Amino acid sequence: MWDKIKFISQKYLIIGINFLLQFVLFRRFDVQTAGMLNYGRTLFQYFEYSNIGLRNTIDRRQFRDDNAVASFIASSRTINLLIALAMALVVFCFEFSYWTFLFLLCGVFYAYLFYEKVYLRNIHETGKYVRVSFIFDLVPVIFLTIGVCTGSLLYAGLLFLTGYLVLFIWFLFRGSLRSRFVVDVRYMKSIFRKNLNEGFYLFLSTFLYFILLSGDRFFLKQFFGYEVVAQVSFAMFFFNAFSPLPAALIEIRMKPLLTTASRKEFIHFFRYILLMTLAFIGVLFVAGPFVIHVFFSKYAPISGFVNYYSLLLIPHVLFQVTFLVLFRRGLQRVLFYLLSAAVVLYLSLLATLGAFITVSPLMLIWTAKIIVNIFLAGSIIYVLARRESFRILSIISK
Repeated sequence: MWDKIKFISQKYLIIGINFLLQFVLFRRFDVQTAGMLNYGRTLFQYFEYSNIGLRNTIDRRQFRDDNAVASFIASSRTINLLIALAMALVVFCFEFSYWTFLFLLCGVFYAYLFYEKVYLRNIHETGKYVRVSFIFDLVPVIFLTIGVCTGSLLYAGLLFLTGYLVLFIWFLFRGSLRSRFVVDVRYMKSIFRKNLNEGFYLFLSTFLYFILLSGDRFFLKQFFGYEVVAQVSFAMFFFNAFSPLPAALIEIRMKPLLTTASRKEFIHFFRYILLMTLAFIGVLFVAGPFVIHVFFSKYAPISGFVNYYSLLLIPHVLFQVTFLVLFRRGLQRVLFYLLSAAVVLYLSLLATLGAFITVSPLMLIWTAKIIVNIFLAGSIIYVLARRESFRILSIISK
C-alpha cells in the first residue's frame, strides 16, 4: 500500500514539475515558439509507442523465473530500439531542423531505456520499480525545465537530450544495460509473433487513441500552424493537471486489471475515477477563467475554449478503463477497428469542416473531438451490450 501511495505521490511531483515547465513556457515565450516546443514534445511522445505492444505482451505473460523475464525483455528492448531508430529516420527525412532532431534523439533514448521499468515491475520488485520510475521521469523533465526557464528553444532541446544521456550513463553503471541487451534473431522473431497474438492490437488501439488525444498536434501543425498548436496545448495544460492521476492508478493496477480483477472490482474502479473527474471539471469551470486572466493574459480570449475542452476528460478517463475491459474479453481487434474509424473520422472532419465552414480553428477542433467522442462512446457501449461483457448501467444504479 505504501509503495502505491509513494508511486502516485511521485507521479504528481513529476506532474507538478511539468506544470511549472508549461507555466513558464506559456508566460515566457510568444505563442509561435510555445507551439514549436509543444510540437517537439509531441514528436517525442510518439516514441512511447515504438514498443509496438511489447510492453502489454510482457505484462500479460506469466514467466517461470526472473531470468525468463530478463531474456524476454532483452530481446524486446532490441526490437524497440530498431523501430525507434526507423521512426526517427522517417520523421527526420520529412522535417529537418536542429530542434526537432534533438527531440527525436530523446525519443530514441526513451524507447531504449524504458524497459528498465518494465523489467522491475515484472519481477515484482515494487520498491525498486517505484524508485527507478521516479528517476526515469524526473531527470529529463528537470533538464528540460531548466532549458525553458533560462534559454531558447534549441537550448531547451539540448538540455532535454542531456537529461537522457545522464540516465543512460546511470543505467550503464548499474550494469542493467550490459546484462540485458542481446541480439538473438530467432528469439526476437518468436517474441514478435507472440506479440502479434497478445499485445499488438492493444498497442495499436492506445496509439490511435494517443493521436485522438494529443498526437493530433502533428496534424494540427500541418493544417493550421504553430499558433493553433500552442492554443490547443494550452487547453491541454489544464487537461493534464488531472489526467495523469487516473493513468497512474491504472498503471500501478495494470497487472490485476488485465488478469485477475473481478467485474465488481472493475465497476468500483470505474465509478471512483468518474467521480474524481467530475469534481475536477467543476473546480476548473469556476476557477479556470480567473487563473487564465491573471497569469496568462495572452491566452485570455480562449478561456472559454479551455473550459469546454476539459469536458473531454469524462470520455478520456472512462475509455482508459473500458479499453482494458475490451482487451480482457478478447475484443482487442474490435477496439482497434473502432479507434481506426474514429481517427479517420476526426482527420476527415478537420479537413472537410475546415474547407467548407468558416469558423475559428479552435471551434472546429473542439466540434470534431466532441463528434468523435460521441461516436466512440456509442460504439463501445453497443459492442459491450451486444457481448454482455460489461453493464454500463450497473455503474450508475449501484
